[in-house]
Amino acid sequence: MIEINKIHNMDCLNGLKQLDDDSVDVVVTDPPYGVRKKEDWDDKDNFIRKINVWIDECMRVSKNGVVWFCAGKMLPYILKDREDSFHRLLFWNKPSGSQFNGASNNNIWYSVEPILIFEKGDLKKKGKSSKFGYSFFDARTHKFDDFKHPTAKPYLLIQWILKHYSDENDLVLDPFCGSGTTAVACKQLNRNFIGFEISQKYVDIANKRLKQNNLKNWLI
Repeated sequence: MIEINKIHNMDCLNGLKQLDDDSVDVVVTDPPYGVRKKEDWDDKDNFIRKINVWIDECMRVSKNGVVWFCAGKMLPYILKDREDSFHRLLFWNKPSGSQFNGASNNNIWYSVEPILIFEKGDLKKKGKSSKFGYSFFDARTHKFDDFKHPTAKPYLLIQWILKHYSDENDLVLDPFCGSGTTAVACKQLNRNFIGFEISQKYVDIANKRLKQNNLKNWLI
């Protein structure tokens, strides 16, 4: 078993192969979307080639299911042949004036991002202690300089997801750990975590965040 409460510097597929079936409670992750043009890790062809094996492996190692951020235009590739496991759709809503790194078409900002919920086991029984809410969450986007990462997700957004889809002492896997927001939220909410991140640069940033005890620093 891979060491828990640690971010491992490795390709997620190499890490996932080292995990047993049903060995984590839930997967919560923000993978490459296949829509950005500046980063080679977010190439559309690479995304289409790997998306099925990524999700298959995440479903294999999870007891209860997978929470998967994505871009709307990639939904057909992700949902194809997944009718049995797809449970519901949530949305991250970006308030007016917060779209620092976003794009637009036809003079409409891409101001929402889908969050796919794939169920396995008893995912619907998770998060019973969370407050009742709606299927969208308002949170401002990050500027690149906050964590030197182009797609860092807001801490409060990840915290909201963890409260509804995991319980205290659960083991949460993030195979695309990036700047470490999922790991930081797990630490604050008394969840255990495993993170995989291929870039040593982001592993270092995430570990620095994990060492900070001031919640204010996590909320940037």
